[in-house]
Amino acid sequence: MKLTHIFVSLFASVALSFWSVAAMGQVPVEIDVDCDAGDTLTDAIATEGDFGVPLILNVTGTCYEHPRVNRNSVVIDGGGTAVLHGSLRNWGMRLTVRNITITGDSFGFSASVGRSRLINVDISHNVEAGILISGGGTVFLRNSRVQHNNGLAGVAIETGFLTVDNSEITDNWAGIDATMGRVMLGDGAIIVDNIGAGVIGNLHTSILADGIVKIENNGEHGVQLMLDSGFLARGDVSINDNAWYDVACIDRESSARFEDAYPGRVWCTGFRW
Repeated sequence: MKLTHIFVSLFASVALSFWSVAAMGQVPVEIDVDCDAGDTLTDAIATEGDFGVPLILNVTGTCYEHPRVNRNSVVIDGGGTAVLHGSLRNWGMRLTVRNITITGDSFGFSASVGRSRLINVDISHNVEAGILISGGGTVFLRNSRVQHNNGLAGVAIETGFLTVDNSEITDNWAGIDATMGRVMLGDGAIIVDNIGAGVIGNLHTSILADGIVKIENNGEHGVQLMLDSGFLARGDVSINDNAWYDVACIDRESSARFEDAYPGRVWCTGFRW
């Protein structure tokens, strides 16, 4: 995989990330959702009115449901104490989820379309993947934890974009498992102590680790690349002490490049220092 492909694809994901409610020029509707009193996110999202009008949902208590966000520009704020025991799906355009715990018997958060920002969330103890990205969806994970999701990966990508900053992905079956994905690991991205591989890139996946990044102590490879996938590390990137190779290219079509720091053990015939 050409490195230019990595930069072009990742630039596209970053360019799609920046949006704001204010830019829409509309005053948001603000709704309090007290799940302990019988309110639901599902009902709040379905509030009558123009589906283009921004919503801000202030959530308290524990919500037992699987809401689907199918409207544009929604903010769900759990105030640091709310819990969603179920799952959350983004089928809209712009969704921000912050200060909430998501746990349950399925996946935690799913983005099949649109752009999602997850800020200060704890996505843990889900039976399937913590986060599932598909259909070209974009997820920005910041100041968050994706942990103890032992059925599948912490983050599973089936064609989509992921950016991780100041967040920890730990004790999942795999940390990040991406097929035809674009992954950018920024400052403070920590992918450690997962049962399997830390990061898997499969089928034309591009992975960029740029900044202070740790991929350590995972139960298989730290970074595993296959089927024309590429990895570029620059900055203070630490890829060490993984049970198998720290970076492994399963086929000759995949490649890895390290600009500033060399990982512990590399098994890539075409890697470049």
